Amino acid sequence: MSEFGDKLGLLKPGQVWTMRNAPNPAARVIVGRVEPFKGRMIAHVTVRDLDPPGGVDGFGEEAELTISHIPIALESAAESLSTLITPMGEISEDFEEAYRDWKKLADQNQAGIFVESIAEAVLDIFAIMRGSAPEKS
Repeated sequence: MSEFGDKLGLLKPGQVWTMRNAPNPAARVIVGRVEPFKGRMIAHVTVRDLDPPGGVDGFGEEAELTISHIPIALESAAESLSTLITPMGEISEDFEEAYRDWKKLADQNQAGIFVESIAEAVLDIFAIMRGSAPEKS
């Protein structure tokens, strides 16, 4: 079985992973949940220890950024992960709050999921933070 296939069944809440093509090497992904959504399996992740994006005010020189919740297709999440750092990290209250907000909107068909890599989702979020929505087909 491929490395990707091996990860599909192994993603569990609390795991901390490194990320392929991370915006910075220190970035870590924490799996918050894995669940079905509209006929497919998805992962809900937190990405921490990111360098703040350029062009966004309000961050100090030594600041680190955490994106509390990224809902993403399970296949994309599994392909995005590189090395398991620890099997049980801490799932933050910020994650839980952001997940609940997303779930409420998703139940009303007002929120969806990312289908590209976690690194690409982070870059899309950075673009939104800069005030420009990424182009999607």
